[in-house]
Amino acid sequence: SRIALLFDIGKGAFQAPLNNRTFSFCKFIGNPNVNRLAQIFHRELKRAGYIPNRCPIPPGVYTFRGVRASAMRLQPFFPEADFILDFTIGVGEVHTYDSRWHGSVRKMQCSKTTSGFIVVPFLTKTTVTVDMKYMIASGSLNNSARISTFTTKFLGNPNTHRLAQIFHREMRRTGYIPNKCPIPPALYAYRGVRVSAMRLPAFFPEADFILDITIGEGKENTYDSRWFGAIKRLQCTKTARCSFPCLLLGMALISVSGLRPYKTIPVVKNLTTQVNLKYLNATLVVHNTPTVNKVDMLLDVQRPLANLWMNFVLWIDIASASLQAPLQNHTYDFCEFLKNPNVHRLSQIIHREVSRNGNMPPNCPILTGLYAFYGIQTGALRFPAFFPAVNYVLRVALATGNEVFYDGRFYGTFKRIKCTRVWIIVLFSLSCKNISVSCRNALKVIPIVTSVRLQDNLKYLNSSAIIRNTPMESRVDLVITLTRPLPDPWMNFVVWVDLGSGTLQAPLQNTTFEFCEFLKNPGLHRIGQILHREVKRHGNIPGCPIGPGLYKYGGISTAAMRLPGFVPVARYIMHVFLGVGKEIVYDSRWHGTLKRVKCTGSTRC
Repeated sequence: SRIALLFDIGKGAFQAPLNNRTFSFCKFIGNPNVNRLAQIFHRELKRAGYIPNRCPIPPGVYTFRGVRASAMRLQPFFPEADFILDFTIGVGEVHTYDSRWHGSVRKMQCSKTTSGFIVVPFLTKTTVTVDMKYMIASGSLNNSARISTFTTKFLGNPNTHRLAQIFHREMRRTGYIPNKCPIPPALYAYRGVRVSAMRLPAFFPEADFILDITIGEGKENTYDSRWFGAIKRLQCTKTARCSFPCLLLGMALISVSGLRPYKTIPVVKNLTTQVNLKYLNATLVVHNTPTVNKVDMLLDVQRPLANLWMNFVLWIDIASASLQAPLQNHTYDFCEFLKNPNVHRLSQIIHREVSRNGNMPPNCPILTGLYAFYGIQTGALRFPAFFPAVNYVLRVALATGNEVFYDGRFYGTFKRIKCTRVWIIVLFSLSCKNISVSCRNALKVIPIVTSVRLQDNLKYLNSSAIIRNTPMESRVDLVITLTRPLPDPWMNFVVWVDLGSGTLQAPLQNTTFEFCEFLKNPGLHRIGQILHREVKRHGNIPGCPIGPGLYKYGGISTAAMRLPGFVPVARYIMHVFLGVGKEIVYDSRWHGTLKRVKCTGSTRC
């Protein structure tokens, strides 16, 4: 027999196999321990049918029904990635059974009896070739996701639809749901629906989703909703229990202590406004106190506004007091944005809070009238945590055709404040592998590494890095030989981006933190966490104290490092220091560009 396992980490081309073994099948069925990987499959096949335990294997029908891939526990170091598994059985030089299995490795929450996570394969396709002189083989995969339509019989018996039942159960806890038809006219209120209590099967992957829920009578749709989001996998706690096989999920906010102790918010210090009175009149007032920063905005529209476009420009942290190329400069259809604010991430953050405090028009044309927004709290505008605490200038311009009728500039600082309660968004997800949906965000931002400069303190370590570039990604081989322990190391992480003038100004991010604390909880540093996650897939990252040894990380893929979508396409320099006390142990400078690439089946967003 021969078993070969190949992994694909986002490149779309499978490299040298992770496992490629040829062994005696007769010895294996007598003692499955001789091959660890084949033993995992053998154990589950044995549960689903009869496998002879010695040779010769007699003629007969060998049936294996309902073999569960989710019961095949792989080693925890296996990466979450697509794979190809080749399994061949031969007699002499003849291949009697030759199969190729395609799928992906996934990490799942363990059951009540087992803590932590397990790594399991999920099969998507298989091909089998046999020598009919020796055998005939057939099989089928059963991977299904439900896209269902059902009638009001569901109210009488929610068990008729498993997915809808999950939502129905939680809705009933927070309000009244009729249990039969006709549904009488009334106000049906559901407050504080906790989707963290909605438990989905654990095989659902961490992925974006679109969920359509429609209620109709006859041929008319009386209620039509579309929910966007992404699944998140959380560790179970005393207050958020798991029941196997389930994931914590939700479409609301869950309080989690200690996940990210800080948040970044903008503080508005001053603003200027220019308007075309033919279209509207605007009044904006800033209210500043030591604890609260609020903005009142009054817009008096003089004529209907249609075919609008918006220009959104953000400059940050210009320590030299001169504005260089902006961090972000986007122009987009404002009418489309009103229908779907998700098309622009930073504008969406502002739009969400402005809508809470006034009568934001839902679509175009925007009718004449007064649009008032009082007490817009900048403290509720949650910017990505890697935004530095620096000054900024934000320009928002609205126009129709070639006429700009509103031009506002907001001057202020980004402020990092400690959270009293930390919130994370956990959204129910239907797997993109199981349900075909059109992607709203067809592009993602990834770093491309063009060069690297390393300086080592040879008293502590020696390191080398090799870069291999393709049009879609960079792959980095990193080798570090540590010659003595590192007690209480610290890390300094500096990033410069988009240097349009050709000179380096103040960095986008400059953070120093305890490296041991970061290894325990990588969520303390968002960009560091993105790098840590991918490096960990390709080698062993030690815990503290960090002992002497060889640390190898081969084929680190930058295509799997998914940066926020609003990060501009620009050149960057990333400076990473590792130090002990007052000594710098490791000094690396990585040069490259941020690139926007199209998402595909092998490079998912």
